[in-house]
Amino acid sequence: MAYTTDTNKLNIVDLDFDSIKASLIKYLDGQDTFKDYNFEGSAMNILMDVLAYNTHYNGFYTNMLASEMFIDSATLRSSVVSLAKHLGYVPTSKTGSTVLVDLSIEDPTNVNTSNYVQIPVGTKFVSRKADTNKVYTFLAEETVVAYKNSGTDRYEVKSVTLREGISFSKTYSALGIENEKFEIPNPDVDISTISVLKGGVTYSSVTDITKITAKSRVYWLQEGLQEKYEIYFGDGIIGDPAQLDDVIVINYHTSALGSEGNLFQVFVLADVLGGMTALVTTASLAAANPNGSSGGADRETTSSIKRKAPLQFVHQDRYVTTEDYRTSLLNNHNELEHIRVWGGSEHIPPTYGTVFISAKLKNGLGLTTKQKLDIVDEVGRRNPASITPVVIDPEFMEILLNCDVTFDPTETTMTPDSISELVIEAIREYALEINDFDDYFRYSVFLDRLSDKSRAIKNSTAALKLRKTIRFTTSTAGGSILYFDNRLKRFPSENTEGCLKTWPPFEYKVEQVSYVECELIESNGIVALFGVPSRLLTPRGRARGGPRGHSPSSQENRITRLKRPIREIGYIYYDDGIIDIRGRDDKINFNKISIN
Repeated sequence: MAYTTDTNKLNIVDLDFDSIKASLIKYLDGQDTFKDYNFEGSAMNILMDVLAYNTHYNGFYTNMLASEMFIDSATLRSSVVSLAKHLGYVPTSKTGSTVLVDLSIEDPTNVNTSNYVQIPVGTKFVSRKADTNKVYTFLAEETVVAYKNSGTDRYEVKSVTLREGISFSKTYSALGIENEKFEIPNPDVDISTISVLKGGVTYSSVTDITKITAKSRVYWLQEGLQEKYEIYFGDGIIGDPAQLDDVIVINYHTSALGSEGNLFQVFVLADVLGGMTALVTTASLAAANPNGSSGGADRETTSSIKRKAPLQFVHQDRYVTTEDYRTSLLNNHNELEHIRVWGGSEHIPPTYGTVFISAKLKNGLGLTTKQKLDIVDEVGRRNPASITPVVIDPEFMEILLNCDVTFDPTETTMTPDSISELVIEAIREYALEINDFDDYFRYSVFLDRLSDKSRAIKNSTAALKLRKTIRFTTSTAGGSILYFDNRLKRFPSENTEGCLKTWPPFEYKVEQVSYVECELIESNGIVALFGVPSRLLTPRGRARGGPRGHSPSSQENRITRLKRPIREIGYIYYDDGIIDIRGRDDKINFNKISIN
């Protein structure tokens, strides 16, 4: 421990408890009054403990107080939120998932005399996942009308938006005091659903302060105490103020599930439409979201606020650099986990005047059609007019692992199965770390993670394979290019399997000749289309000319031997890690092909 040369001076360098106590004793021992005093005596020793404790406590408190004054070092959420306000940042709330459904309403008793049925805003639907019996509520976001289809004799309406959660309303009478705040009492509020009325007039949330006048009907939103949101109005110079006895009505939705509300697929009407109990309503998923509800997200974490608030302040709500796009979209769409933005000059091939956006959901993979359109609409309103936003699906690279682990059973009581579970846990943890755009799988780091799980693990190896899967649709009728960004392994010419596999088998027809059981096979960098002429198979798909009663495996072998090359369809560039599959025509039914 450090001491000053002058014992009459206190040492203020060491701030831990023992050093403070020793410094106090050293200081008092240097005084004539306490020169020969026994500081180890019980009474004086307790007094020294109290003084040291008080000094240490105040030092720690002062240090924490200073730390909470800066967003980088603050740990309390209230401190981080308060500092984020200085940067104009509002933390995102819990967000209810949404889903588009098509409604079909049957009237078996002809109780409805008009040619339409109205579905009011707030109409209640319920849903539950297959693994639980608990029922959750979804509400219609707006009023829609289902008109009678004379062909089906049903009332039909498409793409009705349902949102997970329950609606609430809170009414205040303004006191007319300065800086008056109006709290939303439910911490699970979805702030994207808030609507505010003052004196029966709708007020909107502030989006651009440069356009606000003294009479602008706007309100501000912020996170207040106990993680509850609150709104406030202008001061008469910037925004219309709240006057004494003004009636403030806040309507909002809450979300019970957040991110857990995604992927609900079955919805049942829980309300009676127009008082007609005889109506039978069927809700089916719209084509835009075949996987069910999406977009649900949890309340923003403290660490996320610390990371995003400075970035939000830097880009100032503009869309110029790629980081501007990324920051704004992550802030405005809490359901997004990762996002990648690049300019048209970086695209392959270059597409100038375009900005490309690719995103991954927190619960799910790619975006739905509706989510893509929402992003394009949002970006299109703010970015330069000469730049066209394009949202594309992310490509996922799968890593197939075959791990061998050697462990010493004398150093652990765990069974081989338990060790295997530890290894699987380590693999999953590392996979989460590199589950972002432009992340790298590092073999040495991966093996270290396996060994770190238990000191009994003495050696570990892993065989790796990379896999990409593409499913062709009519929009990819010309084929596709796969970029692996790694060198591909060459296979000998006699290896008919190679590094390319296709499934399921498909049909192909050219020059009046039909081929079945078709697949793509590569050899020495050339990808060729192979198939069996349909004339060589029976209508039931069995090889002609063979004895009856053959086993399925024998039939499969005969069909494989009947396959013949039809034509080249692509190339593999091993050193560059590129697989180029080009159809060059529309004769292949790409709707049924997956290439892996």
